[in-house]
Amino acid sequence: MKRTFIYLIGLLLVLAGCEQQGTVEIVEKWPDGTKKVVHEYFSKEDSTFTEFAFYEHGGRMIIREFKNGQQDGLFVAYHNDGAKKNLATFVDGKAHGDFTGWYETGEVYTKRSFENGVMTALANYYRNGQIIGEVVVEGGEIVSGVYYHENGAIRSEGKIKNGQRSGTWKTYDEQGELKEVLEYP
Repeated sequence: MKRTFIYLIGLLLVLAGCEQQGTVEIVEKWPDGTKKVVHEYFSKEDSTFTEFAFYEHGGRMIIREFKNGQQDGLFVAYHNDGAKKNLATFVDGKAHGDFTGWYETGEVYTKRSFENGVMTALANYYRNGQIIGEVVVEGGEIVSGVYYHENGAIRSEGKIKNGQRSGTWKTYDEQGELKEVLEYP
């Protein structure tokens, strides 16, 4: 009898926990009635859930995690064909750590780093894997950049202020020969 009572208490605790964990809620639907956005709650009490967004054809579009109502954890976006598009991590609603973006064909097109929502590094790539450009970021602002031709030779380089070219900028041809030097305010 005692064993049965303990079993029933344990079963009730498990069932009570299941009521709060793993709850799935369809938040939005496409016009044809198929799911567009779904939340899978791990705890409704502190708004801890994973959000799944779907394309109209049913393929996944976005997966992102929330805690206390803020984006917190993994963020994954997908191209229409299901290939990975973006991968990032958020902490307390802010991008934190590495962000990677891919072309539809699977090649990396961007790599960025964030610290508490502030970008600290950025590099973009051609489809062939060659770097397009990389910038130096200080205090969340891009302060200089180097840009490349698709063959890997430097195309241009210089300082950046308030999102605009600043100071001396040098441009080069595809063989790496200096073409011109320009001065910006």
